[in-house]
Amino acid sequence: SEESFKYLVLAGECALKAGDARTALGLWGMVVRNNPGHEQAQEKIVQFYLDQSNLFGGRSWSQLQTEAQKLCQIAESKGAKNYVGIHALGRALIEQRAIDEKNVERGLQMLIEAVNGDQSNPEYANSLAQHYFREKQFDKAEDIFNLLLSGDHLPESAVDQSTAYRSRGIYYLSRKINDQELLRQQQRRQVPPDQLAALRQQIADADTRAFQDLQKAVDLAPQDV
Repeated sequence: SEESFKYLVLAGECALKAGDARTALGLWGMVVRNNPGHEQAQEKIVQFYLDQSNLFGGRSWSQLQTEAQKLCQIAESKGAKNYVGIHALGRALIEQRAIDEKNVERGLQMLIEAVNGDQSNPEYANSLAQHYFREKQFDKAEDIFNLLLSGDHLPESAVDQSTAYRSRGIYYLSRKINDQELLRQQQRRQVPPDQLAALRQQIADADTRAFQDLQKAVDLAPQDV
């Protein structure tokens, strides 16, 4: 019955919180085996594999792709979209670019769809911004964060706001490290110091912005530090 399925989903959540991932997956798997259209249980499975992929990478991305496709199909069968599934599938495809370079463009379009579908979700925004950062498309990355932290799209909860500011703060730290390496390369090429002034200022600005965003994240949710 539906009540039994709800109980099993909740029991899986409790098992995962207790550190028993195998039992959690077993319970959620039991639900989807008996009810293949159970979106909540499949969503839990997808979120688990996304967390695993973020930590360990490797073959986890392939498993995530499989589970995310199932979730998207469940939603599509109801005439809807599931942005948890779309976001996870986008991440999985991009991380498997070595298998097929076309995965990158397909994955990017899915990340964009997830962000457009839930513009206040800091996880979706961070995934898209980090992709742009890796592709050296820094203006696009900053635009994503700035949109997320604008008045219209700012997450409602303090915890999600903190996550958003922390993500942008980490992005600025990454920009600082990237630009510092660029500065060292320019110095090795003996570029005149006066031609490096703008780059030095860019590094200083990134450092300031990172500190401001990370401090804001702490102020919003000190319990998450």
